[in-house]
Amino acid sequence: MKMKSLPLSAGLIFPLLFLASCTSRFSENDIVNTESAIRTDFEHRGFTVEQVSLIKESDRRLSGFVRFKKSAGLLRQVQLKNCIATMDADSSKYIWECK
Repeated sequence: MKMKSLPLSAGLIFPLLFLASCTSRFSENDIVNTESAIRTDFEHRGFTVEQVSLIKESDRRLSGFVRFKKSAGLLRQVQLKNCIATMDADSSKYIWECK
């Protein structure tokens, strides 16, 4: 019985597909959860959050903003902070920051 060998290019496809499937990236659910975490954090600090909006800049980076104002007091003007979230390359853990 004679065995046929696969072309070299066919042997490279499977490892590349495996590597592509192992990379972490933001899912739609991750985006919603990150927006919710930002909203909750600002509300716990005494702000009224009007809007949190994040868009997927790349597979592992989100960018956007949070619009908020002080819940009480004389200075209740609307403020805006830019936000980013970055996902770890080896896991689905991420960090976010608004400044």
